Amino acid sequence: MRSSRRAFTLVEILLVTTLIAGISLAVFSCLINGLRLWDRSRVLMIEEDAAFFFDRFSSDVRNSFPFSTLAMVGAEGTLAFPTIVMTGSDRAGSRSAEVLSDGIGMVQYVFSISTGELSRLQANYSQGLRGSWGEPRPMIKGLKRVRFKYFSTAGDYRLSQDPGDPFPAGVEVELLFMNGSNEKFLRRFVPVPAGLK
Repeated sequence: MRSSRRAFTLVEILLVTTLIAGISLAVFSCLINGLRLWDRSRVLMIEEDAAFFFDRFSSDVRNSFPFSTLAMVGAEGTLAFPTIVMTGSDRAGSRSAEVLSDGIGMVQYVFSISTGELSRLQANYSQGLRGSWGEPRPMIKGLKRVRFKYFSTAGDYRLSQDPGDPFPAGVEVELLFMNGSNEKFLRRFVPVPAGLK
C-alpha cells in the first residue's frame, strides 16, 4: 500500500514568502511615515506652545512695575518680576463675591535643563515677600535652551545677562529646540513700559 504524504511545493513556499515580504514592507512603510508625522507634529506643538508662551509673557511684562519691596531678578534661564496677578479673593473683603481678583504679585519663569520644560510660577504679594511660589505650570516642553537677555537704556544700550536696576527697558527671550536634526531658534523682544525713560 502506498502512503499519501503531502508537502508544500517550492512554488507555494515562494508565494507565501513573497506575500509576507510585501505585507512587512507595507507595515514598515506605515511605521516610518507615522514616526515622521509624529516628529513633525511635535515640532509644530512646540511652536504652538511657544506662541502661547510669548503672548502670556508679553502680557506679564507689560503689566510689570518697579516696586520697593519686590524686585526684578533674572539670569539666563530664569526671570522673576512684580506684576499684576490673578489670585483668590479674600472672603471677608469687599470683593468676596468674585472667585478671583487681580492684585500685586510676582511671576517667575523658570527653565529646567533636565526636563527641557519652561514653567511659569505665580505668587501673591505676601508669597512674593516670603519668596514662596505656587505650583509650577508647564508652558513649553521639549526645549533645549531658554535664554533671557535684558536691554538697558542706561550706559551702552545693549543686551546683557543682568536685568539692571530697577528695571530694564526690554527683555529678549530666545527659545532653542530641535527640528529633526537641526536646531531651531525662536526669539521675541518685549519692551518693558516701566523701564522706559
